[in-house]
Amino acid sequence: MKVDRIFVHSLLVLLLFLPGCGNSRDIQNLAYVTALGVDYVNGKYVSYVQVLNFSNIARSEDSVLGKPVPIWIGVGD
Repeated sequence: MKVDRIFVHSLLVLLLFLPGCGNSRDIQNLAYVTALGVDYVNGKYVSYVQVLNFSNIARSEDSVLGKPVPIWIGVGD
């Protein structure tokens, strides 16, 4: 009986250290790099990045249907 009690208490203590999904992120709140490009122009390297988010795919309470979601393109010298 005492061994069972120690086992249950140690199991409960171990359960406190298990990770949960409290740190998970919603897909509609993230931006993803979908394309990378590097070009050599006038002796310099120019990099291009295309970023989009999935707010039009993932549904949420504050999203507006039919509203186009922009695709961002970044250029760096």
